[in-house]
Amino acid sequence: MIIFTLLSACQNLASQFQVIDLQEDSYEIVERSIDALHSPRTMEGDLGNLYVGGSFNMDLTTTMMSYEQGRPLSVQYVVREEIAYPVDRDGLIAFSFYNHLEDTVDFLNTGSQNLDGLLPMNTAISPIIADLALAFLPMENAAYVPTLHHFLLLTDAIPKEVPLAANKGVVAHEFGHALFHFLTTGGTITP
Repeated sequence: MIIFTLLSACQNLASQFQVIDLQEDSYEIVERSIDALHSPRTMEGDLGNLYVGGSFNMDLTTTMMSYEQGRPLSVQYVVREEIAYPVDRDGLIAFSFYNHLEDTVDFLNTGSQNLDGLLPMNTAISPIIADLALAFLPMENAAYVPTLHHFLLLTDAIPKEVPLAANKGVVAHEFGHALFHFLTTGGTITP
């Protein structure tokens, strides 16, 4: 019990995280600060929380969607010299995704648009898509689900050098859908 408590305390001392990010013209594994991420173990922070699994469903009579939330993500990592190093690929992708989301929000905050009310926005990773009408979505994709105000990250069917969820352009693009919906409808869950 004492060892677990010490490990937990040490892991909260990370000031930087190992991520996949653009370095000049190519992606590399680098260290970045992610100020909006408050609980790296469960990927919870100011921008939203990441959940694994769960289920997206559509009521075919009303076409309204619902999301039955999955479990919080559990990232395994070690901290050395205040840098959090994920111990597996999934952790590296999760840290990278949150880093890119924070970079996108920081960039947009330099503009004149008021983003109050747009965040937080949770993310569903590899959820079950139970309805036949939704099951034909591409096996690998990232999407914004407007009326539920969630990001949706599906598993890469074919391994890539830079997974979709760790691709800065993909994250910014999907956030652009959220911003467009927010600005044109005046809300996050509006039809």
